[in-house]
Amino acid sequence: MRYAFEYKLINPIAFDLYLRKPNWSDEVLDKEGTLELSAEREGFYKVSKEWSNETFTIEFKNPIKKIETGNEQYVQRGALVYAYPISHRQQTIKEYRLKGFKDYYCFPTDDQFSRLSFSDQNLIFNGLAKDVFPWYNDLTSIEGIMVDRVTNEEVPAKLIPMGSTILRRVSFPVN
Repeated sequence: MRYAFEYKLINPIAFDLYLRKPNWSDEVLDKEGTLELSAEREGFYKVSKEWSNETFTIEFKNPIKKIETGNEQYVQRGALVYAYPISHRQQTIKEYRLKGFKDYYCFPTDDQFSRLSFSDQNLIFNGLAKDVFPWYNDLTSIEGIMVDRVTNEEVPAKLIPMGSTILRRVSFPVN
């Protein structure tokens, strides 16, 4: 995840710029190598310099993480939590006058989601670097192999950002 900053100052001025390292990121990098980032301290990097008209880009290093909570785990990359979308059918229970708005129940069409857990194989991130809103589309995913705990079969799985799912499973039993 990259962010570009541009300063346009009438006169050069010296000041300290603090860059916060979010908890969901392992590291913040200066892509051009033009900043002297201090060592991280209390969640911040400090840049002390005289600023003029400048542009710089920082990048957050966001590896895929399996995070354990009790005896379950979920997948996160950066600020996004990924979910296993559950195939389902919808039953409309109320329609509103405004077109496109309705209330509905979702019913799973398959129960395999309830038997899955993560395998020991690596998960792979697939996404567009310039994807501004990855939770609204199917362009960002994490793929890997899960295991059906009943049949012990390997199951290819595609996890997508939780916000782009309707019916989903987020956490899975730890093997």
